[in-house]
Amino acid sequence: MTIKGQTRPVKEMGTITVQAETLSVNAVFSLTLADYDITFDDSEMVSTKIAKNVEVTVAAEYSIQ
Repeated sequence: MTIKGQTRPVKEMGTITVQAETLSVNAVFSLTLADYDITFDDSEMVSTKIAKNVEVTVAAEYSIQ
């Protein structure tokens, strides 16, 4: 995964489904923003409103035409 020029390997579980001529991939995983040099100042307002970890949802579909 590359975010803001920082590349980190991501290895997570997901689901691959094949139906007729369509391949679907779905996964949900968490990322720590600091791993990608995304940080916020320590002010009380910011630190309580922005999560340090975020959930990423991947949904992709490929169809043969």
